[in-house]
Amino acid sequence: MPGSRAAGLLPDIDRGRITGLERAMQRMERSLPPLQGFVLPDGHPSAAWAHIARTVCRRAERCVLNVAAGSSGGRVQEYYQEGLSYLFTLARLCNSIHGIGDVPWP
Repeated sequence: MPGSRAAGLLPDIDRGRITGLERAMQRMERSLPPLQGFVLPDGHPSAAWAHIARTVCRRAERCVLNVAAGSSGGRVQEYYQEGLSYLFTLARLCNSIHGIGDVPWP
């Protein structure tokens, strides 16, 4: 974990990568209605795949962040969180493109 050989395999995360994800999400959000609460992972198959990707990444999160603790851990964690948010926004956009609105949590 920290200090392990795996830590050396992580790419350097500079602020530009994080900013790139933030900008991509902002572009997607321009065409989406504001969130009105929690959203269920439902809708078009393309959105479902984005939600599945987000779930798999969330499951791997602890391992990734443990390895990252020995390097630029703060930026790795921030980038990882932005990536998860990106996948959520992508799922919402996929549904929107296919004429499917958000499915709110009851």
